Amino acid sequence: MKEENRGGVFKWFDFRNYSLERFLYTMHRISGIGLVIWIVIHTIQNAFPRLFPFMYGWEYTILLLILSFHAANGVRLLITELGFLLGKTYRPVYPYKMGVIYGTQKKFTVVILLIFFIIFLVMFYYLMLNMRVIT
Repeated sequence: MKEENRGGVFKWFDFRNYSLERFLYTMHRISGIGLVIWIVIHTIQNAFPRLFPFMYGWEYTILLLILSFHAANGVRLLITELGFLLGKTYRPVYPYKMGVIYGTQKKFTVVILLIFFIIFLVMFYYLMLNMRVIT
């Protein structure tokens, strides 16, 4: 077995040689695992409210951050995997183009990240209104 294949899941957290697309894909996996963990804890907390009394404050802000990122990045991955915005293929001639994202797909990635940020801000604002932090 080659040395670079031995990292397993922990290799996900080695961001040194990641392009933007690979980093977003890894963060999508991690946010998905975080959402599953939150769903399990939330289900247990609703069944036994005295077991997890802490799930009513700032934890929802983290949930909103993870959920909005996962949703926006999921749309980006879906559109990319369906073959849209990939651009023309090119012959790999030296000097090679670095990275996978370029052209229209790079602009789309920036737009999706802006949409994620806007969705998070709106959801955070309404969360703060419901918690009576802002009036």
